[in-house]
Amino acid sequence: MARFPLFEKQGKSAIQSFRLISNTVRCGGFIANPALGLFNRSARIGVFFVGIFSDFQPIYAERGIATFPLRDNKQPAVKYWNKIGLPASRKFAEKFADADALGFVTNERNGLSIIDIDTTDEQVVADALVRHGDTPMIARTASGKAHIYYRHNGERRRIRPWDGLPIDLLGAGGLVVAPPTVVTRGRYEFIQGTLDDISRLPAMRGLRPDMYVDDSPSFAPDESESDVGLADAVTIAEGTRNIALWRFCMNHASTHRIEIGKIIDRAELIDLARQLNANCVPPLPDAEVIEVASSAWGYEARGSNWFGTGRRVVASHDEVDELSPDAFYLLAMLRRHHGGWKFAVANAMAEKIGWGLGRFRKARAELDRRGKIKMVRKPNQWQRAALYEWGALATG
Repeated sequence: MARFPLFEKQGKSAIQSFRLISNTVRCGGFIANPALGLFNRSARIGVFFVGIFSDFQPIYAERGIATFPLRDNKQPAVKYWNKIGLPASRKFAEKFADADALGFVTNERNGLSIIDIDTTDEQVVADALVRHGDTPMIARTASGKAHIYYRHNGERRRIRPWDGLPIDLLGAGGLVVAPPTVVTRGRYEFIQGTLDDISRLPAMRGLRPDMYVDDSPSFAPDESESDVGLADAVTIAEGTRNIALWRFCMNHASTHRIEIGKIIDRAELIDLARQLNANCVPPLPDAEVIEVASSAWGYEARGSNWFGTGRRVVASHDEVDELSPDAFYLLAMLRRHHGGWKFAVANAMAEKIGWGLGRFRKARAELDRRGKIKMVRKPNQWQRAALYEWGALATG
């Protein structure tokens, strides 16, 4: 392992704050090569730290997005941040070379609009994708929430425009924290797609006229981007018909059970599905409507329809039968809190669930050995805790 004399002298906090951005950094007339442990020892000159903003500003700029530095509280570190272009952005990268947070404005110039999901509930994300259209780019925030990326199409900035939904529309003038920003609470990262997918972003669909700057989109969405909202009884376009019909049947069956107190009749659910199918362009064949409605009714009859009943943790029979009690409990806790994204299974979790460290490590090792979780990043002195993802045998 390379030695870092200056960092050792300054303490652990200096070590943890250092990130290797390039093999060699030129600073003040000398070369600092972290791989070789070569640092200028002069307290007057010090060591040059390359921050995330300075490193990623040109990457975003290549894609036409002007970024600016943010403070740790996610507020802009510069004035007139909502008016900057690429030249000013380049200058900020030189001036704020140690900044680890960056942001951009959603507007026509940068070409982006964002659906800002203010909850960690993945079902809200899934519903938003059905309502506004699929997209190749989704980012996870430091608090585990989501930003869904779309091509800017003249959208306004609106806070909570959909009653009862924890969602903001970041159209013209919205401030977005950009991956891979690091703040005290955590990091921002793309969990679907990369910056290379920006050119493939679709326009957002399912918006009311008042959600556009000029009360209408800049260009008409194509057929694949038509609205699929059910509440407003609008047209459901080809490519979205099956999922819209399925969700409608599942939701209606669940609501009927909760409000009426019994399972809906299969024939009644098929009739309702046929009514919805009249809004499809073109309508689905009747045999397909019957198949979708019957499938949803089957879930309801078996007690497997959880629409509208809250989130659940699911385990297979093999997991119940084969895992030790501690490993099974840890697996359930991880599924409860982490969904489908990468996550830490840090030693600090042992205290939170009332276990000793040895007991916790044994349960974690069993999940790893049985393929329920898989380590994708080893613990280290900069990023600290190991990072895991669900293994190939994570579900039964």
